[in-house]
Amino acid sequence: MIGRAQIRKELARLRGKQGLVFFSLFLRILLFPSVAVAQIPPAGQTITRQSIATYDENGSRLNATSNEVSLTVLAIYGPVLLPDGTTAVPANTAYAFTGERVTFPYRLTNTANDDDAFELSVSFEAPSDFVPSLTEIFLDLDGDSLIDPGEPPVTTLGPLGSGEQIALVLAADLPSGLTGGETAHLDLVARSVADTSLVDEGNIVRIIARDEARVELVKSASSPAVMPADVVTFTIAFSNSGDRSAANVILSDPIDSGGNTAGAVYVAGSATALP
Repeated sequence: MIGRAQIRKELARLRGKQGLVFFSLFLRILLFPSVAVAQIPPAGQTITRQSIATYDENGSRLNATSNEVSLTVLAIYGPVLLPDGTTAVPANTAYAFTGERVTFPYRLTNTANDDDAFELSVSFEAPSDFVPSLTEIFLDLDGDSLIDPGEPPVTTLGPLGSGEQIALVLAADLPSGLTGGETAHLDLVARSVADTSLVDEGNIVRIIARDEARVELVKSASSPAVMPADVVTFTIAFSNSGDRSAANVILSDPIDSGGNTAGAVYVAGSATALP
């Protein structure tokens, strides 16, 4: 911003028509940065500017006023979807078993200086080991990052006012047949309806399939060799190395399996189990 003292000094230094023309242009240039750094005005607004110069002539204080210059603010558009993420550094990571659903919260802001609507879509990015059996985008009306009853799925939003923000939840169902460790990368994309060339992408999240139940058995004998009438103790150790609980586990150990232990007799009451 130019002060009055600076204006006086400039006028004193620049005498004559040429100096005044230069100074007039200098003032016009200075006016525009103040508009650029301020809050973006709404589309359609008219901005009017006029320059005034005060000077001394023959002992009198005089004013010179320029013509008015009017500018009409054009609409600029642009969606901003957060959080951002990449396949290397995803915005969020969720773990689930095959057949389960995972959710990811997002926030969409209309950064335009005019109303705008937005088209929403989901893309699947490499590297991915699977594609979800179902993906949906929900309007998070109360902003709690959960899908509540009555909150609808959406593919188009708006129009949203300038600066208006809205919460979303991306939901994805893991397909059947996953065994654990498989990953998928999803990118939620928002596209401006008013200017379809403006797209916010790069909002990638990661899904990792949890390990299914994996029951492992190890059988051992108390002795590698026996004499007739000896008693042999067989121990069977089993464990679940997966993430999912194994339900209704039934363990059986036939005494004479395929004739391999012909002549062996079970000792009644000898079977025990330890946690």
